[in-house]
Amino acid sequence: MGREDMRAGDAERQAVADTLKVALDEGRLELHEYDERLQRAYAARTYGELDGLPGTIPV
Repeated sequence: MGREDMRAGDAERQAVADTLKVALDEGRLELHEYDERLQRAYAARTYGELDGLPGTIPV
């Protein structure tokens, strides 16, 4: 079983949510994109589902 299949916990989901909030506050995400990614982050069960969420935030 690889990392992408390992179960993510609340702390990992919250870390992604925090990263997304910073990106929103800095204007790097639109509100609708933030909402969509945040919903996906809190619904994620595995690291694989979480890993791509903050990784594609524009710089």
